[in-house]
Amino acid sequence: MKWRYEHCKICGREQRLAWSVKDEVWKKVMGNWNRVACLECFLKKADEKKINITKTDFNFLGWIGYYVDGDTIIDESVKKS
Repeated sequence: MKWRYEHCKICGREQRLAWSVKDEVWKKVMGNWNRVACLECFLKKADEKKINITKTDFNFLGWIGYYVDGDTIIDESVKKS
């Protein structure tokens, strides 16, 4: 599967960290929003709503990009030479 970079639909920032959060936590924080949100925007919205988030609510899925160690999700079609 080729990965295409996603951008946060709130701030426009390119995503470099692939993550997920429990469905019930997402719903509390984001409501019915079903578009990409970066971790920073997600946590900012949680702060605004005074919703406590814990590390156990998250799942780290991998890094997006090149030249990073560990699990990496890469789209070969955008690799720079």
